[in-house]
Amino acid sequence: MSEVYQVIYSGKLQPSADQSRLVALFSEKFKLGQEKAQRLITGGKAITLKKDLDLDKALKYREALEKLGMIIVIDPDPDLVTPEPSELTLDIYSGGDDETTEVLDQSQIHRERCPKCDSGNMQLGICQDCGIVAAKYLAAQARGEIPESPQEEVRKEDPYTPPEADLEEPRDGDMVGPRSVSAGRAFRWVADGWAFFKDAPWSWMIALVLWGVVNALVAMVPFVGAIVITLLAPTLVAGFMIGCREQEEGEPFTPSQLFAGFSHNFGQTVMVGLFYLIFSGLIVFGMMLAMFGSLGSVFPQVGEVDVVSSVALTTPIIASFAVGMLAFTLLLMAYIFAPALVALEDVGAWQAMKMSFMGCLKNLLPLTLYSILALLLFLMNGLFMLLSPVSVVLAGVLFVLGLLILFPVQIGAIYTAYTDIYYD
Repeated sequence: MSEVYQVIYSGKLQPSADQSRLVALFSEKFKLGQEKAQRLITGGKAITLKKDLDLDKALKYREALEKLGMIIVIDPDPDLVTPEPSELTLDIYSGGDDETTEVLDQSQIHRERCPKCDSGNMQLGICQDCGIVAAKYLAAQARGEIPESPQEEVRKEDPYTPPEADLEEPRDGDMVGPRSVSAGRAFRWVADGWAFFKDAPWSWMIALVLWGVVNALVAMVPFVGAIVITLLAPTLVAGFMIGCREQEEGEPFTPSQLFAGFSHNFGQTVMVGLFYLIFSGLIVFGMMLAMFGSLGSVFPQVGEVDVVSSVALTTPIIASFAVGMLAFTLLLMAYIFAPALVALEDVGAWQAMKMSFMGCLKNLLPLTLYSILALLLFLMNGLFMLLSPVSVVLAGVLFVLGLLILFPVQIGAIYTAYTDIYYD
């Protein structure tokens, strides 16, 4: 049997590689979004890009990718084996630049199913299950060299072959998280949040203003306004998460994305809000019970105020407040990624909150560092307003403008943290 090869990206770039140009070219050639290409190239991990290739094709892939600036390995090393001659003739495509690679019939590059085995696992016109090139197979079939029997037995995959990267980020049921990431990723989250905002600043600011207007209008409803705001908050956050994903995939962000959560698992996002409302109510009730219970025990009679009773009152109040803040932190851990998990992955509300909690628990250090960075940014915005030499009114306008920038950056950072923690 002819030797087959894998084309593996080592996770490293050549010293002379222009990373930004490489990302753009790789994104274009493999039909990936810029963000996906950036993550694949800069992730530092060895990734199998193609497998089950003959030597000629593997060498063509390596040549093209190395010209882009990537360090590519072929497994097994072709210098150590002598492959049998291949009868497959490859056409070479020159795109007008230095990058040269195999080209397939453009009508077959985006073909969804294999014409031979009917598999849906197609990449660049090549079936990843049976290995045939769709354009060549159909051409041979048209010449009568291959009978039209598409349901041939599908080749079984070698169990010792390493899994192949599809050049697509995992989605839905293919999540790998929650997983731990390095603390330094917190800086990347903020940088990516800024990139989301910078891509469509006016749309983000308008969406944020709409969010504020919706909350203000709902809050005006007596008795139930605050409850409705809490119930709908995850749905509105989900809309922002959907907007971030569409931006990541090359689509524009629009203010209407704020309401996208109403059409993506709306009932479950409301359930997230309901769970948050119930647990936060229980925490506040417990704190009040602890404080007023201690008050009754310390002051059985009105007017008995002395130093000892004052200390006895202060201690349980501080303790109950500390326990309450810890409980709210744990609740926030269960809440922060839940809207994204519900809206983007169709996870149930309770399961989403459990997954969110576990994701935060595994990443306490980067999330703590991110929280500090976010707090510093908001404090700097406030200090800028206080120390600004302009009038009070203008300083207030600048402060609000700063918030209209900082809030979208934090939303984008949370989305990036979500993809970092729940996807490989």
